[in-house]
Amino acid sequence: MKALNRLLLINWHYIVHEVLEFAPVTFLTGKNGSGKSTIVDALQVLILGETQGAFFNKAANNSVRTVKGYLRGEVAENEMGEPVALRNGPFSSYIVGEFYDRPHRKTFCFGVVFDVASDGTYQHRFFKLDEALPDHHFIENDVPLNINGLTRWHNNRVEIYSTHSKYQDVFRGNMGNLHRKFYQLFRRAVPFSPMTDVARFISEFVCDVQHEVDIEDMRENIHHYQDLEEDLLRVKREIAALDAIRSANQRLERIEQRLAVYQYLTARAEVDQDQERMVHIDRQIAHLHAEQARLAAQLEELAVQQLDLHGRRDNLVAQKTNSGVFIRQQALEHDRQLGEQQWLQLVNQSDKQGKILRHYRDAWWAVGQALSAIEDWSGLPEINGASRAVSLMKEGWQKASDGLMTWPKGDVLPRRVFEVGDRPIKSGITMDRLQQAVQSWSIAHDDLSKAQHVLSEEMEAKTLDEADWTQRIANLQQGIKQWPTNTRKLRAVLQEELKRLVGHAVNVDIFADVLEVRDEQWQNAIEGYLHTQRFNLIVAPEYFSQALSIYDRAKQDQHIFDVGLVDIGRIAEQNPAAQPGSLAEEIVTDNRYADLYAKYLLGRVIKCAQVGDLRQHRVAVTPDGMLYQGYVVRQMDPKRWESLFIGQRALDQSLKQAHTALDHVQQWLAVWLPRYDQVSAWKVTPVPALTEVETIGDIAQQIDEEAEGVVARVRDAVRELGLLDLGEIMEIGRRIQVLDEDLKRNGNQRDQVATERGAGDNQLRHLLQVERPAAQAQWETHQELLRSEYQTQFRQDIGEPRYQKELSRLGSAEKVRLNFGKELVKQTTQRNDAWNELIALREAYNLHFRAGLDVQAKSNHEYDTAWQRLTSSQLPEYEEKIEAARLRAQQQFQEDFVAKLRNNIETARKQIDDLNDALKDVRWGSDRYRFQVVPNRHYQKFYDMIMDDLLLQGYNLFSQPFLDRHQDTVNELFRAIVTRDDNDATRQTLLEQNLHQFTDYRTYLDFDLVVKDSEGRESRLSRVMAKKSGGETQTPFYISVLASFVQVYRINQAGYNNTLRLIVFDEAYSKMDQQRIRESIRIIRRLGLQAILAAPSDKVADISPLVDRTLLIARAHDATKVFSPFEVEGAGQS
Repeated sequence: MKALNRLLLINWHYIVHEVLEFAPVTFLTGKNGSGKSTIVDALQVLILGETQGAFFNKAANNSVRTVKGYLRGEVAENEMGEPVALRNGPFSSYIVGEFYDRPHRKTFCFGVVFDVASDGTYQHRFFKLDEALPDHHFIENDVPLNINGLTRWHNNRVEIYSTHSKYQDVFRGNMGNLHRKFYQLFRRAVPFSPMTDVARFISEFVCDVQHEVDIEDMRENIHHYQDLEEDLLRVKREIAALDAIRSANQRLERIEQRLAVYQYLTARAEVDQDQERMVHIDRQIAHLHAEQARLAAQLEELAVQQLDLHGRRDNLVAQKTNSGVFIRQQALEHDRQLGEQQWLQLVNQSDKQGKILRHYRDAWWAVGQALSAIEDWSGLPEINGASRAVSLMKEGWQKASDGLMTWPKGDVLPRRVFEVGDRPIKSGITMDRLQQAVQSWSIAHDDLSKAQHVLSEEMEAKTLDEADWTQRIANLQQGIKQWPTNTRKLRAVLQEELKRLVGHAVNVDIFADVLEVRDEQWQNAIEGYLHTQRFNLIVAPEYFSQALSIYDRAKQDQHIFDVGLVDIGRIAEQNPAAQPGSLAEEIVTDNRYADLYAKYLLGRVIKCAQVGDLRQHRVAVTPDGMLYQGYVVRQMDPKRWESLFIGQRALDQSLKQAHTALDHVQQWLAVWLPRYDQVSAWKVTPVPALTEVETIGDIAQQIDEEAEGVVARVRDAVRELGLLDLGEIMEIGRRIQVLDEDLKRNGNQRDQVATERGAGDNQLRHLLQVERPAAQAQWETHQELLRSEYQTQFRQDIGEPRYQKELSRLGSAEKVRLNFGKELVKQTTQRNDAWNELIALREAYNLHFRAGLDVQAKSNHEYDTAWQRLTSSQLPEYEEKIEAARLRAQQQFQEDFVAKLRNNIETARKQIDDLNDALKDVRWGSDRYRFQVVPNRHYQKFYDMIMDDLLLQGYNLFSQPFLDRHQDTVNELFRAIVTRDDNDATRQTLLEQNLHQFTDYRTYLDFDLVVKDSEGRESRLSRVMAKKSGGETQTPFYISVLASFVQVYRINQAGYNNTLRLIVFDEAYSKMDQQRIRESIRIIRRLGLQAILAAPSDKVADISPLVDRTLLIARAHDATKVFSPFEVEGAGQS
């Protein structure tokens, strides 16, 4: 075995330099706080090779210890919460354990050195020394060696490790190749705290069996088998897809055969129809030739009739023209027509004149009508703002009316001369009247323009007011008051410049902005009394001088005047106070500077409810603003508080005032905006130009001079025409009219015959040049189509016999074409559907099976070849591979999984049985203990399958007798650890959980510790732990821990048991009585373990007589000392 002989501690908490010597069973004792746990924590750092400190002082549980705290000797905290330490300068610390290998009679050391800097940071290195603890204890010249000094001191025997893991590996190797769980067990044992999960503790620490079975190779083989099955399934699916393609192609071929017959029948019928059409066209041509000859003869006869009619008419016309009465009639008709033309010209001029006159008269009449309503405008809101415009419009109205009185109405002459009466024809229009009207309207136009301009300026001002009040309301709703312009400008300048000078934002407050008035009754009085002082600016005293300099520059640069800057520092020196009953009591503010200033200004102004009380004070004021000051009383102007600026109430009042003002402006705009539009329209009413006035005058003059003469001329011509004898002339005219009608009928007949003959020529030409050649060409094309599209064999054997049969049945080529044309459409649709179905199946096949075959190919050859290859070669090949893979997977499932699980279970049982043999003669009081392992009832069926003896009798997992018993269980286990779904993260996570669960032999077992009392009654610790006393719960933990160390140290394995035997218990046996303690220590000795037990001094009487060495830990002042019993006696004598 390998034992811990000595422990060196240098600069470790209260310990400056101590060497502790250990026996097989050593007892560390002392008062609470003396340093026992300090030594135990040092042992843990040494044994566990860790500096995290998570395991420190678990038994004390009253403070948080750290390596840094142990090194510096941190003992308390000062008033600032900073640690108070025994060691603050640079120094080095050591924890070194000396071990002795008895079989090899060899001494060696493991340790750790710390170099601590002045700032408390540290470096450390674990090391090994292949010799006994040196006499100088790593101290030279009274100073412990640092890391570099240790390396130089004994370079050939000291091995220094740069990582914790390396140190741990070397430590475990030198201590007998201990398992890594040694660290977990050692750490768990030190605080001596009872276990809470009995089964887990036993399985993890008592049994030394690899927990999980590695089945990765088996899973790979099974997955390979599953992959093959999936490949086979894929091949079968691919064959099924190709079968569907082959069936669809066969359906398509049958449809195309029927389609070919129907196409031939329709094409053959079209050839016969072409022949019938050519015969019909030839008949039409012969008929048209005969008809054209008849029409030519009829045209010659009509031409002879026309010559005769023209001769007779010419004779009558000559007779009429030579008559004297006719000649006079023509002269009078000429005079009448000339007069009527002259009258029409006068009428047109009159129309032109009338339009001009009516245009201006109507326009100004409409303006006058509209202006007549302005008498009512005087009652509109804010008439004063538009009164000048209204006055101008009234003047314009009068002038418009004057113009209408003198402007002509615009009457026009009758359209016909005969409508003129007997009265003289005069226009009545003079230039004087025209010019007088134009002058009146020009003045009216100017007045309306001026009125529009006045209203425009007023509208613009009101619109600006509307925008201004809208912005004010928005600011007020955000808490932004409408401060005077200079106040806002100076505040912005101060904020910007002070920030630039001092490097951070500085508060610049407006006095009124940081105040609130407690009682609304005194709001007006305070606002009125402060008046402009409300807008004074306040800065902190330390910034006043800089603010004053900035103000001095800004008053010139930006023309800022009449803004106050408060010198709060000087006011604070006066320490102003508010007199009882003063206005200052009504001020509420969180700003201490504003509070000082308010007390300074208002602290002497006394509130008086009645005017009669004012004289009782030097300065006083009433709520309505009557001020008494300097022995003078005066009423403050209410305008001072029309707009409030102090507090939220000021915001509310200002917001209300702003809404009222905005409503007022918007009401004005609502009334005057449409009237402004009216005036703008009136302003553009036109005034007649000089040229228009001259045109009107010229026309009037022309009418006055020419109208009566024209009327007389027309009337004379008409009267003389009425006196002529026109009987003979009228008879000749009637006979000429009859001949004209005959000539017209003759012409109509000739036109009709000529039209018919032209149409016949066109039709004949079209038949000869277009239709007959086209019919011939179509017949030849259809003939050629039959020869080229259909083979001779098909035509002779199938096509022509079928056509003759259908022609005989239906009676004509047209019926054959129509009948099979319909069938052709149906078959074409079916063919297209079949083709689309085939294409869809091919595309689906290519997509699902990643094939690159031509989906548009007319032939199905590629797909038939693929089907042949799969059905004849790949399918049988996969079936053979799957069978071989299945057999391998089944064999590996049994050998790599079930067999190994069975071996682990049997090994765990064997280890438990061995431990029980070691414990069978051990008593703790009247109780005996033994470990128990039984099948887990929740996994009983799996346990039964794994442990079935059939597997030892030559059967395997897939033999029929075995499957008769465990078929469902095998399948369930197989699915739990093998089935995969790479596309489902949740199922994959569940599979990994199942894998860890079902490959761990502990899943199938229940572990427990059975207690048997003196009367032979047994109880399982897991069931009664909660009912046990403290000592009764510590005992099973103690037994389990000792059993675990027996396993870890391999004490019962001859040839492998030259291992460390150390166990450390802090606060050991705190809940055990003396009898249980005695039995505990006895079992330690019996099992061959080395123990270090730490307990308070009240356990000395119980423990000290039973151990080999007792070490007393004592602390005096700032140092912890370790005494042996001999040293204690000597100290007592002294």
